[in-house]
Amino acid sequence: MAEFLLFLALLSSPAECVEAQALDEGTRAPCSGILIPGAMAKKAAESKISLTRCQELSRHQAKICKIDQKALEDRIKAESEARAKAEQLAQEAAKQPKPDPWYLQPNIVAPVAFVAGVVAGLGAR
Repeated sequence: MAEFLLFLALLSSPAECVEAQALDEGTRAPCSGILIPGAMAKKAAESKISLTRCQELSRHQAKICKIDQKALEDRIKAESEARAKAEQLAQEAAKQPKPDPWYLQPNIVAPVAFVAGVVAGLGAR
């Protein structure tokens, strides 16, 4: 008789779940605790932690990518402005009149003519 009562007590008390089960609201659970096996619960908890960490890393990488993108856009803009300025300066330089060669400069011709005259005068003596 005691064995029969123990058997009934075991049947009436919920045991640990062996596999996941879906229950309707208000239905008595056939087992105690979480309605999934312990190993599956542990994996689910670990995957939730991994998912949270993955989402955090994803947000962090997105911020880094935005910063890199902004830096590259600024660099492209600066290089474009520098190129435009260099082209403008080159066009302005091309419009400027070219100077005379050094030997035609007035500050060179007068002293050279003077020295040439002195040499010619000394040579004529």
